[in-house]
Amino acid sequence: MKNHSLTDYLRRTRLHPILSLLVLAGALLVGSSAFTAITNADPTSLQVRLFKTELHNGSAWVTVFDNSAGVAVDLVTNPGAAFGTGTIAVGTYNKIRFTLENTLLYSSGVISTCSAATNASFPIDNAAAPTAPVTLTFATASATPPGGTSWYSNGSDANPLLMTGAVQVESGMTTNVNLQLNTQNTLACDSGSNTLTLNSPTMNVASRVVAATAFAGGDYWVTHFNIQRSPLRNPDGTVKKPSTYTETDWATVRGQTGYHLGWGARATFSPPDASGNGTATIVTDMTEHRHRVDQTGGCADCGIIVSSGLLGAVLTYTLSASNELTITVPGGGTARGAFSRDYNTLIAADTDGADAGQDLVMGVKVSTTAPTMSGLYAWNGYSMDLDYITAPTPNPAAASTHVSADLGWINLITGGDGLGYNGYLEVSDPSLTTASGHTATRSEAMATVPAIVPAANGIYTDSTNEGLWLAVSPTAEVAFVASGTNDTDPSRTFTDGAGNTHTRHNLGYTLALKQDPARTYTATDVAGTYILAARWDDVGFGTPGIIGTTPPDGCRTFPDDISGSAACGTGVHPRAGSNYGRFTLSAAGTVTYDITETNDLGVVSSMTGSATFTVRKECIGLSSGVRLALTDVTCSGGRRLDMVVLNDGVKDFVKFLIGDNGDVLTFFDPQSVDPTSPSAGKSRSLGNAVRLK
Repeated sequence: MKNHSLTDYLRRTRLHPILSLLVLAGALLVGSSAFTAITNADPTSLQVRLFKTELHNGSAWVTVFDNSAGVAVDLVTNPGAAFGTGTIAVGTYNKIRFTLENTLLYSSGVISTCSAATNASFPIDNAAAPTAPVTLTFATASATPPGGTSWYSNGSDANPLLMTGAVQVESGMTTNVNLQLNTQNTLACDSGSNTLTLNSPTMNVASRVVAATAFAGGDYWVTHFNIQRSPLRNPDGTVKKPSTYTETDWATVRGQTGYHLGWGARATFSPPDASGNGTATIVTDMTEHRHRVDQTGGCADCGIIVSSGLLGAVLTYTLSASNELTITVPGGGTARGAFSRDYNTLIAADTDGADAGQDLVMGVKVSTTAPTMSGLYAWNGYSMDLDYITAPTPNPAAASTHVSADLGWINLITGGDGLGYNGYLEVSDPSLTTASGHTATRSEAMATVPAIVPAANGIYTDSTNEGLWLAVSPTAEVAFVASGTNDTDPSRTFTDGAGNTHTRHNLGYTLALKQDPARTYTATDVAGTYILAARWDDVGFGTPGIIGTTPPDGCRTFPDDISGSAACGTGVHPRAGSNYGRFTLSAAGTVTYDITETNDLGVVSSMTGSATFTVRKECIGLSSGVRLALTDVTCSGGRRLDMVVLNDGVKDFVKFLIGDNGDVLTFFDPQSVDPTSPSAGKSRSLGNAVRLK
């Protein structure tokens, strides 16, 4: 595939955003005739002349660029040339209209029996004069009228072509608008008549907000997920080593583990000074959902905590020239992370202080106009279910816990669907020495998905069942989800065979990344240095069991498990922690990494090394309930997601889903969801990475 570009940039100051265009050539496969010999090839030149560009603000067309003489660019020989610039107001634009000269000029070398062509003409509109201006209109699927790809979508105002997403214009940022012409193999030589023709290139429009030149501060929605687990201590006060734990100790560790999900905090970052120092003020307090596994003796801060006590807190931060971020943590300690290059996404992990190794933080910039979420999103999540008997005899200690890491996709279109793979650990009677565990991987299909319509500030909420809070970036490329904004999920309350009523609490945390199915990433697209902030947990069984042989309860057969993936046992020994560090991906397909790991006992260790990586699409899909091969290029019954895959020479040990043009990645442990791996369901990770400037 050859990519040819015609570029016009949308450069915007804080008050006067400036628009330009980026034209790319992608791929169009043209079949051959059954009755004559057709040879296909690429043009050596393709010239386009643009007169005018307009965006629609919902009520009127706004002119961005207007040149009566027109600006001509050759998409092949001069792909980086610019059309020109203009000014436009901050806002969201769901239609774009181009005024072009009716004639495209193309050239080629000798192709089969056809002579070379020099500046041969190709009309956009056969009914118009060769030099006449003609218009092409594109619109999003939610615009009125909507853009489409059916036969009657001809690029007119009444029947616009499809634009994959609205053009988002933000103060202090830069936006690229992409008019994509697919020209590969569009030249056709008919050896029967020795005639050369240019087949109609297909077109599409997409836009993306790219990096600002400097961080100007701003408001951010912030979420966090915290696993509280205090180390056990010896009688003399020293920390007890896990290698010396008895089963009573392990029962205490499991029972005292707490889970905190936080959402809704709004932080205002001041612009940094010359040294990169600034403040972050909490202007909207965070709401939290908190539970401890064993709540015997009471738990005053369990349930939905509507005020975390952070309102008005002023934190200090330091931002490096490459966008690395250090923030003071309330109560002492430090969180380290980074902003993405467009400053729309931030990530961090607590690296020292009381929450070291326990807390993961994510945030997105607050929108000023409602982002549009549509099409395909990849998601990566981590969740905890706690099951308590609430009647007839309430038990403050959880009857079971279920922790899972999930990855998959969701298709946000009318009648859309979704699919996820998860690796999970379920523990029966976790507070007791007789606790038993069950690990496996499952597939979970979503037959239909609801429409997600964020408010002007980028927030979407759903108060039904477990409850959900979503914050999406202004470009709709990145979204964070907190699930479990209600204390309990009434849809999951049930009565067991002994007559006990079970109530469940869910605390879940997810990152979603917009996908472009038409794009194929390469190693060059993701080359650079990234900051990683991640959470992880794993489990070992002191006494392995046999699935289908009970007791213990954890060795029951779970019908939804992928065949062969389940394991069980007693002596359930969990570990957890966080990772922070950096890794560098090269265009040659090598990766180096330097990661600091802090476990839940505060023990710090370092991981450094190198490996190879590939960038590819992998199929996440089902056929009659059976997972499709990751290499399935058709992927009927699923979706192919863009991934960076790290290999240690033996196995794929790390995978990242790709989003935001490679600037934001989300990390998962592929072994956790691999039914053939001994680690299936035994280890979980949720990590996010942003590319540095």
